[in-house]
Amino acid sequence: LGGDNWRGVDHWEDCGDETLTLDELMRRSEVCVVGVDGGGLDDLFAVAVLGREKVTRRWLLWTHAWAFQEVFDRRKDIDAKLRDFEEAGDLTICLEVGDDVTGAIEVIEKLEAKGLLPTETPAIGLDAAGIAELLDGLDQAGFGEERWISVGQGWKLQSAVLTLPRRLKDRKLIHG
Repeated sequence: LGGDNWRGVDHWEDCGDETLTLDELMRRSEVCVVGVDGGGLDDLFAVAVLGREKVTRRWLLWTHAWAFQEVFDRRKDIDAKLRDFEEAGDLTICLEVGDDVTGAIEVIEKLEAKGLLPTETPAIGLDAAGIAELLDGLDQAGFGEERWISVGQGWKLQSAVLTLPRRLKDRKLIHG
């Protein structure tokens, strides 16, 4: 985390909670939404679960990523950091194509089984340049097009870029 980057970086570490597992987030949340960024074979595939805490209405954030060996082979400059994430349980190494998609869908199904995903509006935000395998997997798991929405990238994320630092500064966003 550097000083001349996104303004949320100044407050990120203060808002960390190592006890905030997915199960703990589900226990404390009244509703959750999911974001999935499906990276390529040389990039991370990631899922983020954002829950709204009962009573306080703080945002609770849990994330997990998957990576193929190609990520380590091609991005040697971050190899050690990725291994740290793996050791902490925040990164899973994919042995086969589809391990990442299966892992993300298992997270979504767990939230659905607890009744935490909205049903009146989309519950899952997907990278607009997402992968077909994820869409197929969501459909097979019973999450049709009415349950997910394509999220534009770049300038279209400006609202989030401005909102998150404010939530971090006043500790209205806690992350694992």
